[in-house]
Amino acid sequence: MAGVLGELEPVLSQIVVTRNSSPRAMDVPTLAELAGEVFGADRVHAAAGLDDAIDLAVRLADEAEAGDLAGQLVPGSAGVLITGSVLTAGEARLLLATSASGPAASRGTAG
Repeated sequence: MAGVLGELEPVLSQIVVTRNSSPRAMDVPTLAELAGEVFGADRVHAAAGLDDAIDLAVRLADEAEAGDLAGQLVPGSAGVLITGSVLTAGEARLLLATSASGPAASRGTAG
């Protein structure tokens, strides 16, 4: 697991860790501890579920753009990367499809 985290560390300013719905998934505190060893605890955020993790990651990306980190970010350059197992990707896809088809999407507005 630290191998994947090690590959991500140079390209991510922050990481949000969570678990998917599988009973075999690693618990969040253990994953956060492992991520902290690679990223440093100050760059690691934990969320109990995938829906909360996506919301938190989007909020962090928005804050990074708003804060602009001393003029280093170009608007639209902060993003969210969802990675993990096929189950995690499938669950994320369902969550994102559901949120995209909500009331704001049907009106053609975003938020």
